[in-house]
Amino acid sequence: MSKRGTQRTRGNTKPASSAKASATLITHGINSFTLFSGDIPISNGIDDIGIDNDIDSELRVILRKLTKKDSTTKIRAFNELRDYCDENESADDKIRVFLPFFISHYRKWSTDCDQRVRDECQLTFDTIGMRMKKNLSPHLKVLLPIWLMAQCDSYAPAASKAKFLYTKLFSGENKQAEAVYFARNEIMSTLTDEINQCSDVLKDKKENEMETDDAHERRLAQVLLALALFLNYFEANKRSELTSHFKTIFDSGKFWKLDKIKSVQIQSSFYRCLYELINLIPDVIREYKTKIIPLVFYAINETEPKLCPLIWDCLILCLDTFDDCWSLINYQKAFLPKLYAFLKNACHGNVFGVKDCLLPLIMKIPQTVIEDKINYRFIENFFQSMEEGILSIKGRQQMNNVSSLLKAYMDCLLYVLKHHTTNQLDFLNERLLPMIRRSLDDKDCSVRNVYARQYVYLLSSIQSFRLYSDHLNSVLELFRDLVNQSSTSSESNDLLKYIFEQSSILFETILCPPKLKNLRFAVKTSSSNDLSSMDSATF
Repeated sequence: MSKRGTQRTRGNTKPASSAKASATLITHGINSFTLFSGDIPISNGIDDIGIDNDIDSELRVILRKLTKKDSTTKIRAFNELRDYCDENESADDKIRVFLPFFISHYRKWSTDCDQRVRDECQLTFDTIGMRMKKNLSPHLKVLLPIWLMAQCDSYAPAASKAKFLYTKLFSGENKQAEAVYFARNEIMSTLTDEINQCSDVLKDKKENEMETDDAHERRLAQVLLALALFLNYFEANKRSELTSHFKTIFDSGKFWKLDKIKSVQIQSSFYRCLYELINLIPDVIREYKTKIIPLVFYAINETEPKLCPLIWDCLILCLDTFDDCWSLINYQKAFLPKLYAFLKNACHGNVFGVKDCLLPLIMKIPQTVIEDKINYRFIENFFQSMEEGILSIKGRQQMNNVSSLLKAYMDCLLYVLKHHTTNQLDFLNERLLPMIRRSLDDKDCSVRNVYARQYVYLLSSIQSFRLYSDHLNSVLELFRDLVNQSSTSSESNDLLKYIFEQSSILFETILCPPKLKNLRFAVKTSSSNDLSSMDSATF
């Protein structure tokens, strides 16, 4: 029990004076009794997480849930918010009141690590956007940069929802172009900042190469695709207004290092973006061709299926767009060896992605390289590499690859036959007879089941009747030699049977070809002899 007259507080501290507290509140313009009334405004009607205090309590709870870190909580909150919008279908004012809050957090939700959150965000944005429509106009400059990125989300359902709303609200190419033109400066500024920030984060300063984390990897890929999408939306006659913005991106140097990041997602987005840049703003990008040409041409031996077709598409576009591509690379020591290695490996399994690029490439090879048969021997090396690649494909499941690569081979052969050969018969026999021989006597040959059809396609494209008949006579001589050689073999019966089976397929296909697109046989000239009048030694 304490003594009378002593302090009864721990540490002898003095109790707070209610009179002093009241005086302090009055000094700052606040009546002391209003503290208990609940009428004090906080930060001009906005609480600490940006929610307007004027909205009803039910909506306030939903919006607070959307600010939580837990993905499940946010997903449930998005569902509740959509339900709230449906319940207030006729009261747009109740949606308009939380629109600034939603837009201010849209960037964070649309780039969330959880794809379910991103999907729910776009679904909710669809609901809000279709209700608000013109009420979104004041927010477009803030909204559009992230909206474009959302349309390029790696999670397809989320991307499709974002694109659906954009095409619904801005129906028609003109309105879509007007929207991005209105916010062009904000879009380019945001995308430029994103490229710089993400590339800085992803760079590992301890190593020469770069490593990534999933969030920034996905975000950078979205930015690159959004840049390409923005250009596609933009009107062609106004793209010159963006020149200064793109030069800011290109001159920084960070853009050209993005293909070095060890991420297939980023690299594929980079080459997609690069293709659109070359295609849509060639006058701007031409100043940077010294960076583009080596970057693309030296990457043609790519093995990754998601990258290889994109690189080859860029290569062909570069050849069509820039006149002096070959002067910017060392094709003897760097380009041609990579090309031959790529073909010898049957395009690393990417036949369908590059088969249509081989003929345009060979058509663009410099004349000096083709004609120089001492230093380059391009035609011989090119076709030998293709033949090696075709014969290296094994397995029945790869027959489509064999057929497609063989078709590309025949197209290239016809082009060289027409434009770069003096003795056409020798060239044709030199290239075709060895493979025909393999298809007739090698049971493990990959082309034996598909060669006949592609061979007939080539024959139907030969213009000269004399070349056509002379070549087929060479095929008959090859068949005769095979039969004579096989008859002396210890396994002559089985081998002869196989040769005759394969030969019957080949000759039947020649005489009764299947329906081919634009099938056309050589037209007999007046000076040519009728095949039926030839003796038995000829075809």
